[in-house]
Amino acid sequence: MSLRALLLATVAAATLALPALAQTAPAELEGSLTSIGSDTITVFKTTVALKTDTAFSTPTREGLDITTVMRCNGQRYPGRTQDNNTLVGGTAIVVGTSDAATGTRADSVFFEPSENVLLGRVSKLPDYQKDKDGNLIKGPNGLPIYESGTLEFEGTPVVILGTSATTHYPPMSTTAFNECIPGKGVRNDFGFSLPPEALDVGSEVAAEGWYGDGDNDGINDTFYAFLVDGVGTVTNQPTGVTISRAQCRDRGGARGMEWEIRGGTADKASRGAGTVTIGRMVPDSKGKPMFKPYTTVVANRTTNVTVTSVADPLNVPYGAYTFKGNILNGNGNGTCPSNVAVQYLNAAPATFGVDVR
Repeated sequence: MSLRALLLATVAAATLALPALAQTAPAELEGSLTSIGSDTITVFKTTVALKTDTAFSTPTREGLDITTVMRCNGQRYPGRTQDNNTLVGGTAIVVGTSDAATGTRADSVFFEPSENVLLGRVSKLPDYQKDKDGNLIKGPNGLPIYESGTLEFEGTPVVILGTSATTHYPPMSTTAFNECIPGKGVRNDFGFSLPPEALDVGSEVAAEGWYGDGDNDGINDTFYAFLVDGVGTVTNQPTGVTISRAQCRDRGGARGMEWEIRGGTADKASRGAGTVTIGRMVPDSKGKPMFKPYTTVVANRTTNVTVTSVADPLNVPYGAYTFKGNILNGNGNGTCPSNVAVQYLNAAPATFGVDVR
């Protein structure tokens, strides 16, 4: 369904469901961000009011407040020449409400730059210092020591953005960095982080980011990737679990929450096989986050909601899982949350933002 049709449908549904005087309807906008301020933003020519509890996020950060967003709006993106209003011109996705008296108000706002995707294979690797056995030599900061050359995907130079201006791969002369969209590095098919140097020429990659518009950083015609999906394994991969997708729809009644959760596991002993428990993070008695499993009742017994991860024999020690099912709202489970968590063996729980439908 098109966005226009969706908006018309939601407005019509709300109009039928609400008293004539209320006329408050769900609103959703996706389009070009044309201005941003501390109290309002503009998408196309629609002015959207920001509330004190409006939630802000980007492709690589969640939980942002308007103070941080305004600061980021004055920070240059690597590869871009613009120093002010750097978020303007990108895409904003607004979810909120529309009222005849107060206009559109945002519950949440998602920002992203004018995003591009680069799919293909690694065609060139930069040169880093190696010892006589071919192992990378690391400097005092724990990072490999760069010598020269570029990283290229299908012939296009690529910089994999880091979590700071000094951790890009390969390094750049620029100090440009936007704290609202830090790099998330490279991850493999199972959602686990890979060091960029684990990439091989000829291996498949998918990069998300933007194409530079100038020579401000000393590197011409470069693709700046905030996330790269690649192929590879990690030496001494620790036991862990990831989530790559989480979608929930509240059906209510006997159907409860309808879930789809996908992710990966890693464990040397089990080769990635085993039980993954579905739950969420809640505060313990001291206010610290604690994993709490979702529960269900089977044969008059209350048990945790789980799914089995299947080992991938071609990619030891990794496995993959997919949970598709309904979880009742009772037993303290509640309704669809904003974040879900999973637990596997003795690894720390993994959390992920939920696409609530």
